[in-house]
Amino acid sequence: MSRANVPLAVRTAIDLTDIGAENTCNETYAIGSFWPYSRTSFESRVVKGFKECVPVSEFEPHVSMLAEFYARQILRFAQNHDQSRVRFDWVVRVLASSETRPDRNRPLALLVDMLCRMTGASDATHLL
Repeated sequence: MSRANVPLAVRTAIDLTDIGAENTCNETYAIGSFWPYSRTSFESRVVKGFKECVPVSEFEPHVSMLAEFYARQILRFAQNHDQSRVRFDWVVRVLASSETRPDRNRPLALLVDMLCRMTGASDATHLL
């Protein structure tokens, strides 16, 4: 494998301080996938189970229902934060450590697709 194909950890490739200082976006939301203070909570187990539904086609219709639930929760959070109509321009997901390029068969790709449909956003995962 050439050096260009080796995935980089985001924290080592991006200076978050610079992004924060030069952010031209109106809002930026970074959503995690665990519940603080508990890696063994029921919620954390559900999220971990969701992420392991690969390929998504083998876990239908349940994985789509869970992705829709998460998408609505994300929109509810954004709505509560902004109080205006929720509209995203872009949605980007961080690739799993086992991915070297975006894999459409992963549940987080399904979640991004749902968020894009609900908000009119573009999936910009390939840019990361």
